Amino acid sequence: YERGTEAEVAERTAGTRVLEREAASAGAKVASYLDVSLAMDERGEDFFAEGEMGDLHPGPDAYPGIAEAIAEQVRACG
Repeated sequence: YERGTEAEVAERTAGTRVLEREAASAGAKVASYLDVSLAMDERGEDFFAEGEMGDLHPGPDAYPGIAEAIAEQVRACG
């Protein structure tokens, strides 16, 4: 879902963005897989795993970026 024009990506990710905004408005810290996948795509890296579940789940190459995004949000809680 992260490839395409900015408008296409925005349309496909609108539901996720609504959930993120609601979570943030409730005071939750959001570490978004969507944002990690978009940042990785901009660097030419692939967030998603290869194979049957590849369109839904991150692959091992994405784990460091996911961990850093979560760590940033945990540090923000301190």
